Amino acid sequence: MPVVRRKRLADGSFGPPEKVMGEETDQEKIQRLESENTSLMLALTDQYEKNLQLERDNTNTMLALTDIYEQMMGGSN
Repeated sequence: MPVVRRKRLADGSFGPPEKVMGEETDQEKIQRLESENTSLMLALTDQYEKNLQLERDNTNTMLALTDIYEQMMGGSN
């Protein structure tokens, strides 16, 4: 929890709270963590989509190799 102070204004009242140190307030921390969470979810989704594409490519390669193998085996009979 950051240390805050309220400066006394010319009329004798206190002004708005100001952070004394550079620490985050709870609200700032929540906003930062929510932003980091969103970034991580987007990165995870991107990696998942790349993985799906690699799996599709791998399946297509295996099918092509199977076709070649079947042609080779069929051609040698």
